[in-house]
Amino acid sequence: MGWLRLDGWQNVFTALGVQGKDKRLGAKFEAPVLVHEQLVDLYRANDVAARIVEQLPENGLREGWGLSIGKEQDKELADKMLAKIDEMEWNETIKQAVCWQRAYGGAITLLGVRDGASLSSPLEIERAGTFEWLTNFHAGEVKVETWYEDPREPSFGRPKLYKILDKTHAGGPQRTRPDVLIHESRCLVWDGVRVDRQGRQSLSTNNGWGDSVLVRCHEVLRDFGLAWGGVAVLLQDFAQAVYKIEGLSEMLAAGQEEQIKKRMSIMDYARSVLRAILLDSNEEFERKTTNLTGIPEMLDRFQTRLAAAAQMPVTILMGISPAGLNATGESDTRHWYDSVRAWQEKALRPKLNRLLEVAFAAQNWPAKGKEPEAWTVKFNSLWQMTEMEKAELRSKMAAADKAYVDATILLPEEVAMSRFGGDEYSLETVLDDELREAFKEEEEAQLEAQNEIALAQAENPPPPPTNGAKNVSPNNVAAQQANGPRPETRRNVADGGTA
Repeated sequence: MGWLRLDGWQNVFTALGVQGKDKRLGAKFEAPVLVHEQLVDLYRANDVAARIVEQLPENGLREGWGLSIGKEQDKELADKMLAKIDEMEWNETIKQAVCWQRAYGGAITLLGVRDGASLSSPLEIERAGTFEWLTNFHAGEVKVETWYEDPREPSFGRPKLYKILDKTHAGGPQRTRPDVLIHESRCLVWDGVRVDRQGRQSLSTNNGWGDSVLVRCHEVLRDFGLAWGGVAVLLQDFAQAVYKIEGLSEMLAAGQEEQIKKRMSIMDYARSVLRAILLDSNEEFERKTTNLTGIPEMLDRFQTRLAAAAQMPVTILMGISPAGLNATGESDTRHWYDSVRAWQEKALRPKLNRLLEVAFAAQNWPAKGKEPEAWTVKFNSLWQMTEMEKAELRSKMAAADKAYVDATILLPEEVAMSRFGGDEYSLETVLDDELREAFKEEEEAQLEAQNEIALAQAENPPPPPTNGAKNVSPNNVAAQQANGPRPETRRNVADGGTA
C-alpha cells in the first residue's frame, strides 16, 4: 500500500493544512504594480516617501568630495577642475538623478559633449571637443529602445539606445517631434531596483527600467499612513458628550423631535454663556473619553517596520532623536553612514570617474584634453567631530608624529606639509620622494666630509709641543679631566694657593 507524503502539518479535526478550511492557505502574495503617475503623486505629496527617496543622496553628497591628482604640484589643476565642476553644478545634477532613480525606477544624465557625431552613435572620448552641460531625464521621460542582444558580449542584456518620449517638454506646450535616440555611452545610467532580465524587458508600465524603491515599501507605507490617520480620527471623538434625558424614547415615538432639538439647543447655549449646563433633576450629562492605551507603542512598531522596509534607521527616517536611558543614537548613525559610504563606493564613484574622464578629455576644461597619469576621487568624511574631539585627535596625532620623527621614519618637513600644508588640518601622511633624496644626499655629504677630516688628521698629525712638556695624547687629557685635578693641585688650592 502506497503512502501519500504531505510537506507540512495537517490536522483534519482542527482544519490545519486542509485546503478550503485553513485560512492561511487562502493567502498569497501579489506584487503591487505602481504606474509612473502613482509614483509621481507619492513622491510629490507624501513626506515619508520623500524622505525614503532623498535621504541617501542627501547624505551621500552632503559633505561633498575632492579630487587628488598626482603630486603636490598638480594641486593647482585639481583646484581648477573642482571650480569648473562647481560651476556646472555636478552635485545638484547627480542628486536630482539619484532621487529620480529611487522614486521612479531609473534616470539618465545626458553628457553635453560636442564631438561632431549624433546622439545615437557611441561617444568617442578622444574626439571630445567641449563638455558644457548635464541634463537629467527620468524613467517617465525616457524608454529603452534597443538592447544589446549578443550573449557573447559582456554588455548582453543591457540597454543600447534610449528614446526620449514625446511627452517630454521644457516648460512649453506638449507637441509631437521626431524621435530622439541616445546611445548609452553618452549618458550616465541610473537604474532602479534590479529585476530579472525578462521582467525588465517586458515591464510595460516602467518603459524597461527597474523598480522604484517605493514599490517594496508601498504596503508598509500605506499601513503606516492609515495608522496615523486612524489615530487622528480617534482624536476627533476623544471626548464624547453624553446626554441622558428621561422619556426620550417616548418623546421620539410621539413625534416630539422639535422639542428635543429645542431642549438641546438651550442646553448648548447655556453652556456657552454660563459655562454651565442646566439639567432637570432627572437628566444627566457626562463626557466619555476614548481609551488610547497602547496606541503610542503601536505607532512605534509601525515606525520600526517602515524603517526596515526603507532600509534606514528610525532616527534617520523620522528625523527624531533617540529615546531611552543612555540612548545616543551613535550606533544607528554609524550604521547608516556605513551604508551611505558603501553606496558612494559602489554606485557613485563609477559615475564620477566617467564624468572626470570626459572632463579631462574636453578641450574647454583645465586639463586641455590631457588626462593625468594618476588621479582619484576622495569622499569627505560623513561623521563630523566636535571641537573637543578634534583637539584630542590632533594631540594623539602629534605624539605619533614625534615618535615617527625620532625613529627617523618620517622627516619633520613631511609631517609639517602633511598636517598643515593644505587648506585645513589633514590626517593623511604624504611621503616626499624628492625631499627624502635630498636629505639622503645631505647625510652622505656630511659623512664624506667627516671621513675626509679624519683622513687628513691621520696623514698630518699635530706637531709635538716645543716647551719641553710631555706629549699628552687626547685620551690621557680626557682621562685626567674625568679623574679631577692632581693631588698636589688640590693641596695647593687648600693652602690658599692657585691651581
